[in-house]
Amino acid sequence: MNLSGRTPWKEAASLDGGPAFRAVDQWGNLSDRRLSPDGCRQAQTRAAERAGLSSRITGHSYRAGLITTGRKKGKRVEKLRAQSGHAENSPVFWKYVRDGEKWEDAATDGIGL
Repeated sequence: MNLSGRTPWKEAASLDGGPAFRAVDQWGNLSDRRLSPDGCRQAQTRAAERAGLSSRITGHSYRAGLITTGRKKGKRVEKLRAQSGHAENSPVFWKYVRDGEKWEDAATDGIGL
């Protein structure tokens, strides 16, 4: 994931570009290197444990979340597929797309329910 544009979390982290998820050494120094998928999982698991939550996150979870949420927000399939690295005919990718579109134009939209 590369950063583009300024958002509040990027400003708070003082990030202007490069990877969003970065390694941090034992002294708390932020690296310019991308955090590995397993490093992301470990960081999320530790944060969940500190919050008293149980967590089972994998690198797969991030990809699924990107695609499902991206479709819910109206992002184009081609862009999501390019960023996630899925093949055009990937059945897994298309399942995530369907999950993201599940509630589009629902029967209850706009009728006060």
